[in-house]
Amino acid sequence: MTDSAVKMLPPDDGAWLKNLKAEVQPMTFKKGREYAEARRVSGVARTDVGVAATVTGSEGQKYTVQLAPMDDGAIESLCNCDAWNKYGAHCKHVVAVG
Repeated sequence: MTDSAVKMLPPDDGAWLKNLKAEVQPMTFKKGREYAEARRVSGVARTDVGVAATVTGSEGQKYTVQLAPMDDGAIESLCNCDAWNKYGAHCKHVVAVG
């Protein structure tokens, strides 16, 4: 990754988490934060446009998550779980990485 790609990402000031909280259902946010606190997030890495990580599900399954900030402050995400974008924006795995 180039230095310019890293400079394009916003600082870790909590804004991503605040934006995710505003975009997801309250229960999705709660579960996602519980996953983060339970240390189910691994392999966190910066990409050219955001962050990628793996989240371990409740039954040991692995989910691949990608997050990218948009110019308007919104968060664009991708997760390979069945719930992603099904019950509202994002999923608990995205929140866990955020």
